[in-house]
Amino acid sequence: TSTIALLPGSRRREIELILPLQLDIARRIRRSHPSRFFAVAAPDIDVALIRRVYEKWQRSRGANLELNIKQGPIEKLLPKADCAMIKSGTTTLQAMVLGIPFVMLDRMSQLSYCLLRPFVHTKTYCLANLVSGENIVREYIQGAANPDVVSRYIVELLRSPERLSAMKQKLKTASKRLGTKDVSTEAADEIVKLVENTRT
Repeated sequence: TSTIALLPGSRRREIELILPLQLDIARRIRRSHPSRFFAVAAPDIDVALIRRVYEKWQRSRGANLELNIKQGPIEKLLPKADCAMIKSGTTTLQAMVLGIPFVMLDRMSQLSYCLLRPFVHTKTYCLANLVSGENIVREYIQGAANPDVVSRYIVELLRSPERLSAMKQKLKTASKRLGTKDVSTEAADEIVKLVENTRT
């Protein structure tokens, strides 16, 4: 049985959009691969919010998917997972440093996406990929975040110890590029570089 972590973000609106998507993917994974799931509540998020979104999803889907909800340091919780589904953000860097295979998911309102997209000139939204300089992690944004597509990829990954091991090694190698400085500081530096590059 594989253990999969769901990290839906650190803001209420993000969680309301991303967690149901992650649960839809989890439901499909469980149909073809023995799995258990836990959601990680960010430090500033009330666990009750995660539970409300989860219970609303259960009612709307008529689904009986067991989900444990945990709150605590990422560095202690993520290593309990074989892989993870993570909302875009600095948490992707934490997963990279920990060497935890993951996919990055992001979805926003269509209006917000249409307004922001013309100003984003980058081939990657994932900070782990940005730091590594290569596409180690699969990114699923907006319409590409299709539950059938994502679940198939995750099941294929979980069924291949070789692919999992290779991804872990690539993530650990990429994490060395962060040096000895604080991960958040390095992430900020990389974002600044990215923004500066989009202006040139």
